[in-house]
Amino acid sequence: MKIPLCLLLPAALLVTGCSSGTGNSTSPSADLYPAKAFAESRVTTGSFTAGRFETMNHEFTEAMDSLFSADTAAFRVSTDSFFWNDSLVWRLDTVSVKISTDTAKRHAPFSASVLYKNYPVTGVTWKGAVLFCNYISLSFTTSAALDTCYAWNGTAFVLDTSKSGYRLPYAREWEVAARAGRTGPDTLFPTGAVISEHLANYKLDGVVGYLAPVGSYAPNPDSLYDMAGNLWEWAQDDTLGTEKIIKGGSYQDMAVVQETAHRSHAAPGTADGLIGFRVIRK
Repeated sequence: MKIPLCLLLPAALLVTGCSSGTGNSTSPSADLYPAKAFAESRVTTGSFTAGRFETMNHEFTEAMDSLFSADTAAFRVSTDSFFWNDSLVWRLDTVSVKISTDTAKRHAPFSASVLYKNYPVTGVTWKGAVLFCNYISLSFTTSAALDTCYAWNGTAFVLDTSKSGYRLPYAREWEVAARAGRTGPDTLFPTGAVISEHLANYKLDGVVGYLAPVGSYAPNPDSLYDMAGNLWEWAQDDTLGTEKIIKGGSYQDMAVVQETAHRSHAAPGTADGLIGFRVIRK
């Protein structure tokens, strides 16, 4: 499988966070994603390249089919959920993705609806996103397989950033990608100094939003789509102990939540219809 990537993003010195607090207003999804104030800091990132789109239904379906077929002892399927070693990795949106009830097809139980194959996948836990990263590293088709970035130690996945494969971005890397080399007021949102319904998929006053296919809105200057809105995106970082940072806001969150500096968090076992992810690699 080949993931569409942007051009290489150079190493960057990033002023991350929001000392004024404007990027930390409470999200409408506060019960699941309470905002957390955090201090402004200066961090340096290495160079990397990022997925141009949030991971799509057809990509994730292909990966999970292959993993299930190769290791039916570790993976199991229920009515609408997929488990690895009894940990939930994916709760399916059964409108977008179907599970076959034909026992002859259980080696490849998932099928993405033609209408929804280019929508971003939802309901993926943090562990599910990591399994996807390892899978696409091993199935890299441009040349030889890449080294996987995550190793299972029996209780958790351990990241090795020196490896060549795909992984989830740290929040600071996500912000570098969202800012796309811009500085000052032009970095307030991933869309620039302003955001509007023409630039991103987010919640407007009194309007119920809907998930959109990837690439429905114009990309940022580095050709990355949906850095603001559509779905929250899993990050690598821990916060508040065992919780994971999520970035980017969703189609059900107001404009303030779409600010580049805004971050929220969710338990890594959360399988929610407002959370997706994108991948990066060196």
